[in-house]
Amino acid sequence: MVVFTSFAMPESPVHLEQRNTKVVLDKREIGSGTLFVSERTLCWRDGEVGFSLSYANISLHAISNDANLYPSECIYIMIDQHVQMPGVNYEVPAAVSDEDSDAESEADISELILVPEDNTMIKLVYEAMRECQALNPDPADMDDEEDEIYEDADNEPISNDDAGAGGDYVAQMVNEMNTMNVAYDYSNGDHNDEIFEDAD
Repeated sequence: MVVFTSFAMPESPVHLEQRNTKVVLDKREIGSGTLFVSERTLCWRDGEVGFSLSYANISLHAISNDANLYPSECIYIMIDQHVQMPGVNYEVPAAVSDEDSDAESEADISELILVPEDNTMIKLVYEAMRECQALNPDPADMDDEEDEIYEDADNEPISNDDAGAGGDYVAQMVNEMNTMNVAYDYSNGDHNDEIFEDAD
């Protein structure tokens, strides 16, 4: 079982700070505190209780109106591992059966729900999370994309028409790049980094 990292103020830029945000973890209400949506972590604190969560561990986040998840509109987050909140007592009440306890301990995901007191902030929190998660792509997904590019290159050769008639097309592109004052280093592939930076 994986435990949340204890709360720490985000070291990366904070895109949104939202006070009075209720947290529910695996149907257990934890408290109402301050949420920080930063570029590297999602953090929350209510007094001595809190957590820091990496976007790499977030499998899904969405705005939910499903009353089975929570009675009102909320932000639903699926975490790819079963977690416990630092500082929260997880003793199982005597009334809970061994079977229920075993089922909970074997869960391989956790469900985190965020409920800002001001429900007009739900969409803003969601958008801030979406932007920050996009800054932290899953390395496995990036590897898959690279494999697909190489497979496409092997299976679908570029025709002369696609390449813009060969050398003249390349020369034209180089001239356009020079016009934009963009420096490219073809010797070691640094141009790829600049393309992604410009895209950001």
